[in-house]
Amino acid sequence: MDRLPTELLFDVFSLACTDGGYTGCSLSLVSHSVREMALPFRYRSISLVGPRRVQAFAELITLTPPTSIQHLFLSIDLPFFDMTTSETNERLSDVLKGWFRTILSVAAPTLLTLFVHKIPTPIINMFELHFPLLLDLSVDYLPYSESPTKGD
Repeated sequence: MDRLPTELLFDVFSLACTDGGYTGCSLSLVSHSVREMALPFRYRSISLVGPRRVQAFAELITLTPPTSIQHLFLSIDLPFFDMTTSETNERLSDVLKGWFRTILSVAAPTLLTLFVHKIPTPIINMFELHFPLLLDLSVDYLPYSESPTKGD
């Protein structure tokens, strides 16, 4: 790999780092030189599923903000997080809002696509961020509701 032109490696890294972050992380473990070359592409496509990954990524980008997140998938599993009950969920909701605010404020300037999946609306509707490059926004959430009454 040390014999390949840097420009060619950049093209390879650009194409390879579109899988939600796994390849970018793996490339950073190969060697110091590969890590440095792959760094601009490492956070190009990010998939965060579950509260632990969302939290870990929010803490990571607080320490070292990535230069360009182009594609972002965020998801919280509804069986884990139920907005309909208890004070505990209100506190958890505030924590999640903080994590999402951190992630989206860093990602907003460079995002091309944003997919929000299974995240309760009260958590995501409070953002007042500018997304100058956003081309595709998908929000997939059906709130829990009781059975409709007859005639509805």
